[in-house]
Amino acid sequence: MHLLLDKHYNEQVLIMDSLAERVQTLGGVAFALAQEAGDDSSNDLIVSQVVRSNELHSGFIGEHLAAQARKAN
Repeated sequence: MHLLLDKHYNEQVLIMDSLAERVQTLGGVAFALAQEAGDDSSNDLIVSQVVRSNELHSGFIGEHLAAQARKAN
């Protein structure tokens, strides 16, 4: 069990590193430790803003593609 958890942990660290690099590439600030990001309520706020922003982008792209499809027909 210990080896399985170690493998899972190492995989998650690689994913977090990739995400942090992407955040910094996009001009954001990637925190190294959870304590640097603030308390749970601020983390919830940060996550909700990211999700809301992504939903808005997704909705805009979907509407744009639908409009383009209507124009093509």
